[in-house]
Amino acid sequence: MNQIQKCPHCSKDALFCGNLCPNCGYESRLEERGEADLTREERGRYPVYTAALDEELSPPQRRGRLLLGLVVLLLALPLVTWNAVNICLLLTTDQGHELPWGWALLLLLAAAVVLRKVWLGRRCWAWRIGVIGSAVGGCWMLVRLIIRLADGKAQPLDWLTGVVLSVVFLWCAWILGRSSDVAEFMLRQSRRGGEGG
Repeated sequence: MNQIQKCPHCSKDALFCGNLCPNCGYESRLEERGEADLTREERGRYPVYTAALDEELSPPQRRGRLLLGLVVLLLALPLVTWNAVNICLLLTTDQGHELPWGWALLLLLAAAVVLRKVWLGRRCWAWRIGVIGSAVGGCWMLVRLIIRLADGKAQPLDWLTGVVLSVVFLWCAWILGRSSDVAEFMLRQSRRGGEGG
């Protein structure tokens, strides 16, 4: 159970998740630790591993970080799932050889590079590609559903991609392109990268 206690080595309060102190890195067993002596103003503080970042960020930047993390996850998850399904089909059946698994893997790798650059906020082209790629992906899935419905060949997977994932991708494009909170967090990330480089 996670609890705030005093480390016997550094004599600081810490949120222990195991036997290692997040402040000093030394191992201390539960019976060696003392009772935390938090003052009133310190009670609402974050654990030591998130305190520095959250104290630096303004509230819009915190919202931007949360939104950008959600967008990156929502854009990457369908590609990871698609590749996992293709690999399973390739290994277990004869159908896998007919699937465009090479293109799916290439798309996943390209998306990973672009989404990493978007998260770091260091490349403007990556942000533009992220917005355009999400919008095009969402529209493509919607058009694909309409074409399959017109041909009478719509499968449940087409409904999932056309109704759910297309809306998710279009929402991600909207958030990346229009959210001032995301833009502010990305600006902070780019400045931080410039200072570090």
